[in-house]
Amino acid sequence: MYWLVPKQRYFQRRLTFGILATASNLAFISGAIANESELQGKWISSDKATTVNIEACAGSSDLCAVVVAEILAPGEKTAIGNVLVKEIKKTEKNRWRGKYIDGQSVFNADITLKGDGSVDFKACTMLVLCETENFTRR
Repeated sequence: MYWLVPKQRYFQRRLTFGILATASNLAFISGAIANESELQGKWISSDKATTVNIEACAGSSDLCAVVVAEILAPGEKTAIGNVLVKEIKKTEKNRWRGKYIDGQSVFNADITLKGDGSVDFKACTMLVLCETENFTRR
């Protein structure tokens, strides 16, 4: 009977280690999913004129910002369905980089998730002429 006690302890330790390792892996995986999804969703511009949906790009693991609603002035062409920012990739905590599309031109875009839950989209031409637009979660 004495020999059962050490074996029981051995299996109990292995079981405990296995449970802890599984819990640790689940926490890591859920953290990775949360990091990917913290930018995903619908965002509306500060002037309320444009709403974009940040979602997985078709056929890619990158994210894209797609125009889903807008308020147009008379005579303006709709951009609904157009990709506004493509190839969005996380660069560090609360920061992403992508490609802003303006007609035939493509510019680098930096996206920053701010402490108040809004995001800033910053696009620059030649690294000196930059424009920033703030969006809030819808």
